[in-house]
Order: sequence, then C-alpha cells, then structure tokens
Amino acid sequence: MHTIAVVDDDVHWCRVIERFFRNEFEIYTFPTVSAFLKQLFDYDLVIVDYSIPPIHYEENIDSCQLIHHLKTNLRYPPLVVLISGYVSKNDAELGRRICPEADAFFTKDAGLEELSKQIKHILASKKKPSLPFKSIST
Repeated sequence: MHTIAVVDDDVHWCRVIERFFRNEFEIYTFPTVSAFLKQLFDYDLVIVDYSIPPIHYEENIDSCQLIHHLKTNLRYPPLVVLISGYVSKNDAELGRRICPEADAFFTKDAGLEELSKQIKHILASKKKPSLPFKSIST
C-alpha cells in the first residue's frame, strides 16, 4: 500500500482526504510544515497545499520552498503534488507555473474522484526507488 502525506492547514479537508483514501492508501496528515518535517519518513507521495502558512526552518519555508527542500535535500525524494483551493481547475496551468519542481498540480475543485485518478496515475507512471534517504532534522 502506498504511503501519502498531506500537508494542509485545513483540518476539514484533511479529514475528508483521510476518509476518502483510507482503503487505498496509508494516509498521514499534517496541519503545518513543521509537524510534517518532524514526522518525515519515506512517503511515496506528498500532497502540499499551496496556501499553507510558512514556518521558520533554517529560513522561511512556504509550500513551494518545502517542495524545493524535499527535492534537493532527500536522497530519494517522494513524488510531490502541489494542491490549491485558490486556483480553479480551469486555470491549472497557472498552478504548474507557480511551482515547477512539483511533480503535479491539482486543484481542490476538481473533486476527490479526479484527485484519486490522478494520484494513481502519477504513482504508476513515476516510480521512485524504495531505498533509505537522508533525514531532515528539525
């Protein structure tokens, strides 16, 4: 079973994600970047909310900087999806330009069925090695 981390300060959204995906994936949710970094392990995929409040960790880290941090500091970084409730599914290309280091961009208004389909697609098409990685200490 694939492991997915969700970094989103919207507790309601996190509960919905946990319930919707609980039979398909092992889901871990984190309301802050700090909480996520403290519990970081070898996730297959990380979903990062675009509007999560930044934290101070070596420097201020917002969602795009977190993605950059994961991609450059982990020996085997997870697949990372940037998600937003502020960008419409009709303007998803804007989301891709916001953070080009993300492996994918989804909008919350696309719906859970579409999100599930896209997550399965990205996990199937972009295999990552299942090997140990450097940890990020907080």
